[in-house]
Amino acid sequence: MTGSPSAPEQTTGAASSLRESRREFLERSLQVLWPGTARAQFGGRQRQDGASQFVLLPNGHDPRVVLPRNPYTAAAATFSGLKASATWQTRTQLRLLSLGARVGGATLFPDQVIIRPAGESESEGIDDYLSTALSQPVHLALLIGPPRANRKPVLQVISADGQTFAFAKIGVSPLTEKLVSEEASTLRRLNSSTFRFLVVPRLLHHGRFEGHAVAVQSALRGRASEEAQIVLQAMLELASTNASSPQVAASTSYWRRLEHKVTHLPSSSSATSLQHALQLLASAAAAVQIRLGAWHGDWTPWNMAVTDRSVALWDWERFEPDVPWGFDALHHHLQGSIIRRKGVPRESAVDLLAQAPRLLAPFGASRAAAEFTSLVYLVGLAARYLFDDMAGAGGRLGAVEAWLLPVLLERLGSTEGTAA
Repeated sequence: MTGSPSAPEQTTGAASSLRESRREFLERSLQVLWPGTARAQFGGRQRQDGASQFVLLPNGHDPRVVLPRNPYTAAAATFSGLKASATWQTRTQLRLLSLGARVGGATLFPDQVIIRPAGESESEGIDDYLSTALSQPVHLALLIGPPRANRKPVLQVISADGQTFAFAKIGVSPLTEKLVSEEASTLRRLNSSTFRFLVVPRLLHHGRFEGHAVAVQSALRGRASEEAQIVLQAMLELASTNASSPQVAASTSYWRRLEHKVTHLPSSSSATSLQHALQLLASAAAAVQIRLGAWHGDWTPWNMAVTDRSVALWDWERFEPDVPWGFDALHHHLQGSIIRRKGVPRESAVDLLAQAPRLLAPFGASRAAAEFTSLVYLVGLAARYLFDDMAGAGGRLGAVEAWLLPVLLERLGSTEGTAA
C-alpha cells in the first residue's frame, strides 16, 4: 500500500516515456501488448485476412482511441463504454459514433493498425492472455491519454456479444508497474468492504503478462452528474474507513510520511522550495488538530459517475489510508476548477485555499484545520508531481514552480519565493 514511510524509489515513471506523442506511445504499447514476432503495420483501411485490425481515431498521427475494426458490435461498444462523466456534448457525440460503428462506419476512417501474426512460434498477445484469464473470448480497444508520468496502456475489454465488461491496465515503467499492482491490492481490500454510497470496481484478475503487471477490473455504469450531496456522502463514507480520532497534525503518521517524502525528493530548485514550504507549515502542524482516514487519491469529475443513490468511482491507483479528512473534496474541487478555467491552474489553487473552509465544513474541520488541510494537501500534490517527474513526462501540471509553489509560499508568508 502507499502509506508506508519507506524510502522513495530512485527511478521515476517518466524515464521511458519522456514527452512521447500519442503515436509514439501507441507504437511502444503495441510492442508490449503483442510482443515477439508479431508485426504492427500502420496503413490504410484495406481488409487483411488473418490479422487483428484496429481503427485509429481521430487519425493515425494523433490517435486517442484504437478500436477493433471487426466485429461492428465491438467497435460500437468502444464508444458506449467511454467516460460516463464526460460533458453532454461529448456523450452525444459518443452515442452518434456508437450508432455509426454498429453499421460499419468505423471502417471508413482512413487510418488503422494491423497486428499480423508471423508464424506458429509467435508469443501470445494480450488478447489471448486476457481471454484465458477471464475465461471468455474478448475484443479489445486501447485508450490513449495525454503525456503524463503515469500513462500506461488502458484496454477496454469487450465481450463476444459486444458489451464492455472490464478495463485492463498494464504497467510499462517502474512507476506504472507500482501503480497497477497497488490498485489491484486496493480493489482486493475494498471488495471485501460494504459501502452504502460508494460503488467500487471488482478486481477480476491480477497477474503478469510478459513480465508486466496486469490488473483487470469490472466496468462501472452510471451517468454524469455533480449531485453535491450524494458525492459528499460517498466521500465521507470513504474517509470514515479506518478513521482516527482528532489528533495534533504533527504527531500523525501522515505528517511523518509527508516529511519523509518531501525530504527525499530528487534534488532540484522546486524540491528545495517545497521543503521550505513544509518547514513553514511545521508550526501550524504542531498546533492544529485533524482527523485521518482514507482517500481515493484522484477523485475527479471524470473518474466517477452517479448511479441510483450512489457514486461509481474508478481509477484507485492513488488510494491511501491515513490522510487528513477532506483530501478527496479538495482534489475534486481543484481538478474540476482547473478544467473549468481552461488551463490556468494558479488561479484554481488560490481559489481552493479560499474555498477550503466551506469544502471541509462537512468533514467537521474548524477554520484553522481547513486552512492547514488545504495547504498540506497542496504540498502533498506538489510532492507527487515532483517525485513522479510529471513535468519530464510532459504533464501540463508538472511544472509546479509555475503555479503550486508560488501560491503555497505566498500564503505561508515566505520572503524567499520559489527557488531560481
